[in-house]
Amino acid sequence: MYVSNFIVAQNYQGEKLLYSTLTTAIVSLDNEIYNSIFVLHEFNSYPELVSELRDMGFIHNDEFDEIKALEDIRKDAYSKNNTQTMYYMITPTLACNARCYYCFEKGVHHETMTNETAEAVAKHIIDNRTDSEILIQWFGGEPLLAPEIISIICDRLNENDIKYSSKITTNGYLLTDDIMKKATNQWNVNTIQVTIDGLEEDYNRIKNYVYKNSESPFKKVINNIKNALSYDIFMRIRVNMDLKNIPQAQKIITYLKKEFSDYANCGVYFAPINEVEDIMPAISDEFLNEKEHPLLTMLNYEDGYAHLGQSRLFLLDKPSTWDEILLKYYLHPIPVSCFGSCKCSMSIDSKGDIYICHRFFGKGEKYISGNVKTGMIENEIVRRYRDYKLPESCEKCSLVPICQGGCRYNRDAYGDKQACVPSKGAINELILRALGEMESLSENNDEICE
Repeated sequence: MYVSNFIVAQNYQGEKLLYSTLTTAIVSLDNEIYNSIFVLHEFNSYPELVSELRDMGFIHNDEFDEIKALEDIRKDAYSKNNTQTMYYMITPTLACNARCYYCFEKGVHHETMTNETAEAVAKHIIDNRTDSEILIQWFGGEPLLAPEIISIICDRLNENDIKYSSKITTNGYLLTDDIMKKATNQWNVNTIQVTIDGLEEDYNRIKNYVYKNSESPFKKVINNIKNALSYDIFMRIRVNMDLKNIPQAQKIITYLKKEFSDYANCGVYFAPINEVEDIMPAISDEFLNEKEHPLLTMLNYEDGYAHLGQSRLFLLDKPSTWDEILLKYYLHPIPVSCFGSCKCSMSIDSKGDIYICHRFFGKGEKYISGNVKTGMIENEIVRRYRDYKLPESCEKCSLVPICQGGCRYNRDAYGDKQACVPSKGAINELILRALGEMESLSENNDEICE
């Protein structure tokens, strides 16, 4: 037998608390027993306990190769999701009415999709139809600068009885009543995401809108969000978190809670800005010189009104309470780091060009993997992003099951640390937080471990 590599161990109430990132099992052991089994590998000293720990995935028989098992999970996930496209990210335009300093689309072309290309996009979706409902995410640029393009595509899908729902990622400035009527009655939108970068003065400076009228963009966007919430639609507000200025993000959370906590169809989450390490530390760092890890600072703020990142619950068919808690804190195992690299997902820019990842939009021909008129091609960048092998820097990490190598784009653009799962730097504290939430829901600790 051998001890699993995928264990996070920490001191807890005078004992050793172990969490398996492979199986999600959690157990507390006497320190002497822990040392005997997990340090000295005296498996014969506690045969019954070792048998139970083996069942929970903390210990394996020699014939079981957990590294190979994880590789097979990634390989199988790519294989199963390499058939029909179920998710489309479409940019009606790469033009934008804001000029945010942190935007990853700096230097891209700013073309708006032509009617002809919109028809070709719709035809591609129709020709590759599936019996299941597809999801379309309208992205940009600012997608609401080209509502007529969205309408052309949606009209063709509606005419051909394509089952779909859609989401919009927007800065919210153009979220008018007319747009909301189109969104709900014509575009089948069920979710809208808007980013709030700061309070009024900072927001107006950061967004740096092209408009030069006297109206405050911040006030306009907040009013637009409130109006949008009057429709039967879910509003997701993202707070971009600058790790060098946590108080700024906290002020935004306080404001959003005051303005939107009474709306059942509104959720707030925070996400760190990605930058190269000499400009911005990675959220996966431990922040040992800080009083508290930034993730915990934000999660504890305003009674946890804002969540960490977007929910991963879609990864589970029937999530249990324990699974839901783990997913919320990025502690649950996943099959692949990103489904964007599978054929089930496709990103299409305003020229109708196809990309393996939407963050390559408009960055040049070497990132293009086909066009809606000719179909997707399996070129070098597709093969690289679909490679199920782990980067060498990840091979011995205990968090591989919950990360699976992390975000490939972030690794290429910003470095290894920015690719890691965000929970890494505060993993011990987040496990305790998850355990505490589970204990508050159950008085029987044995049920928690099961």
